[in-house]
Amino acid sequence: MDRLFQDLIVSFRRLRGSPGFTVAAILTLALGIGANTTIFSLVNAVVFRPFGVERQNELVFFNTHTAKAEFPALSYLDYKDYRDRNTVFSGMAMYRIVPMNMSRGGGQNSRLWGYEVTGSYFELLGVNAIRGRILHPEDDVNKGGHPLAVITYNCWQRRFAGDPDIAGKKVKVNGLDYTILGVTPSGFVGTELIFTPEIFVPIMMSAQIEGYNWIDERRDGNGFAIGRLKPGVSMKTAEAAINSITAQLSREYPDADAGISIVLSPPGMAGTFLRGAITGFSAVLMVVAGMVLLIACVNLASLLLARAADRRKDTAIRLALGASRGQLVRQLLTESLVLSVLGGTAGILLAFWLTDLVNAWTPPIDVPVIPHVVMDVRVLLFAAAVSLVTGLLFGLVPALQSTRATLAGATRNDAPSDKLRRINLRDLLVTSQVALSVVLLIGSV
Repeated sequence: MDRLFQDLIVSFRRLRGSPGFTVAAILTLALGIGANTTIFSLVNAVVFRPFGVERQNELVFFNTHTAKAEFPALSYLDYKDYRDRNTVFSGMAMYRIVPMNMSRGGGQNSRLWGYEVTGSYFELLGVNAIRGRILHPEDDVNKGGHPLAVITYNCWQRRFAGDPDIAGKKVKVNGLDYTILGVTPSGFVGTELIFTPEIFVPIMMSAQIEGYNWIDERRDGNGFAIGRLKPGVSMKTAEAAINSITAQLSREYPDADAGISIVLSPPGMAGTFLRGAITGFSAVLMVVAGMVLLIACVNLASLLLARAADRRKDTAIRLALGASRGQLVRQLLTESLVLSVLGGTAGILLAFWLTDLVNAWTPPIDVPVIPHVVMDVRVLLFAAAVSLVTGLLFGLVPALQSTRATLAGATRNDAPSDKLRRINLRDLLVTSQVALSVVLLIGSV
């Protein structure tokens, strides 16, 4: 511990003695780590963000497959049959994404997106209201008879200024008076990761919301269905049980259900419909961000090699006085890790600013597809890990190379073998940096 403390003191002293190099290194790292952290925070919000529900791992999504197509929807009548006949789910719910117009007093009209949901939706997910109450099954029984709504926390804050008496207030939705029952918690924004609704209404109000009564048509597969597995039931077992019901429905309703099968998957990306595209695009973003960081590491390694050349005589004298090569490598790696920590801290601050820009940006489309990006614990741990790995990446090779110096060669400055190795290594780093930059440039075209 004392040696580590001494190495830290020496590292800070040397970095302070070379302010130009230190600032350049920290800025380079900040850009690379900040970019990676920002991209990962966006990927985290889209791919890994939890729904804010109870036991999310028990939830499954219904995907309908035919010989010609795959789509993530069921008809409401099929959903009811699966709900009533299955023995593998403790509960099921259906929801549909729709646009709505909401009007408040004083002529304040807003276009917003929300869910039509069955009355079992919130209870299935284990989501309660922080103001008022949620929808219950008895709030979704009679067609057109339940003009009720639950709003999200963001909607409550943005459109109602956090009114503490919001429960019981009335608003017009598509021209009809609706009573706001309550507000969902801030961590809950529905069950689709790339879509952020603002309001939830009973699915029995679909005719009033959309202008036609699709819930009575078995051929209209317009709703997303989810279920919660019973304890001890696997997804594979549940899928086999559900497809036995599918076979029954195919015989009972051949015009609507013949030739279909159900594939269960985790919810969040319209089942299997968007999962491949979203995860693939996220992987591409992470690879691009990783290449930017790798370019930064190569650039810093080149700077450290040049810096090591200036300190060759000092290194050789320390070796001649009895310092081991391992001690010098440890000292140089400590200096690199100090740089990476400072650069990582600056990168995290940059990432906070960039995520604020992402959250403030509104895509030029009507559908709210960008979720709220936050710098949560997972993102901060990622940034810390990237900072430490980066310190090792750009510090290890220059540290090993610089400790090859000898006292005689350092004082004469004419050691051809060392010089040749150094030039070859620096040439390799420069070539790698140019190659990575060209790959990024071509990929961005």
